[in-house]
Amino acid sequence: MGVCSLSSAQEPLPSHVRAFLDTLGAELLFPLDGGYKAVPLPRSPGFFPAHYLLRSSSEKLEIRYVFQPDTSAQTPPHLEARRLALHLCSNDENAVITARDLTDMEREELFNADWGKVHLFPPKPEFGDGAPFCQMLSIYKEGRGMIHLFIIFEAPSPLIENRLYLVRFL
Repeated sequence: MGVCSLSSAQEPLPSHVRAFLDTLGAELLFPLDGGYKAVPLPRSPGFFPAHYLLRSSSEKLEIRYVFQPDTSAQTPPHLEARRLALHLCSNDENAVITARDLTDMEREELFNADWGKVHLFPPKPEFGDGAPFCQMLSIYKEGRGMIHLFIIFEAPSPLIENRLYLVRFL
């Protein structure tokens, strides 16, 4: 999987996304394969609005970004990520959320984050647009804030794990 940084991306980022990235001291990395295209945000943001969307029809994936700049009243990152996973997970009685901490190498070298976790769950239909799976990456940098990356998909694939590495703190 190849990626390119914001400066060499084919499509310019919307100004509100650039403002979030500047505030957070972060950058997005764009997949060079898979035919990803930015998708306009819906006029009616729906159940849980994202700040930026990428979609690949060939990989049948949608990637959503949510940015949360640090505030003095911010919930601790591990509680915020768990709350968000519980909020977005299906209410079906058989729904299961799995979670893993980022390894030290992932957290420090790939994301330059102070904390990070990955959750996998079946999303509520109004969030996942009917897709059965959502993988959520949450990373946090002290004094900057949190970034959540959601990968919404139909079927498991080795590509899913690789698509987690599309955002990082500088």
